[in-house]
Amino acid sequence: MQKGMTLIELLVTLVVVSVLLAVAVPSYDNVRNSQKLINNTSAIFDFFEQTMQKAKRSNKQITYYLSGSADSWCIGASDASSSTSCNCISNKSQCMINGTTALLNDITVPVTFNGLDGGKYFIYSGVRSTIKAGNITIANKYGSTKLMFSNYGRVTVCAVDGKFGYERCSDASKNKTR
Repeated sequence: MQKGMTLIELLVTLVVVSVLLAVAVPSYDNVRNSQKLINNTSAIFDFFEQTMQKAKRSNKQITYYLSGSADSWCIGASDASSSTSCNCISNKSQCMINGTTALLNDITVPVTFNGLDGGKYFIYSGVRSTIKAGNITIANKYGSTKLMFSNYGRVTVCAVDGKFGYERCSDASKNKTR
């Protein structure tokens, strides 16, 4: 009676494991990158919700600043009335609301924005709860989501292709919040 494995049995086992890995690794990569997109979208949405609530409670105007490169973004917010802008990369100390740091670092998916004063900054008025209409798109090769801002200061989240558990962006025009 033989103890152990033959070379043929070992090779068959290695082939089966290789095929399973070849199928599983791309699927895992898709799930991981899709989750990265969802996590970044939620973090950005929560940052806006929290800072807008602070602006409403204190009846202040908040200026948001977006900084970064194609793969790493950050968002800072400031209630300062001076012309000094908070740059969340080089001037973090200016990113404060009511004396508390207002900074969101390490957004690891590409971010683009449309409207919102046409630049890398935009203003939210806590007194009137208004903002220029526009959107911020968070995207990677697995899909994209949008934070849509209405003139009335409401922020909604949608998915361009209806994935990730969010409404499809064309359907989100009903302005439902997340």
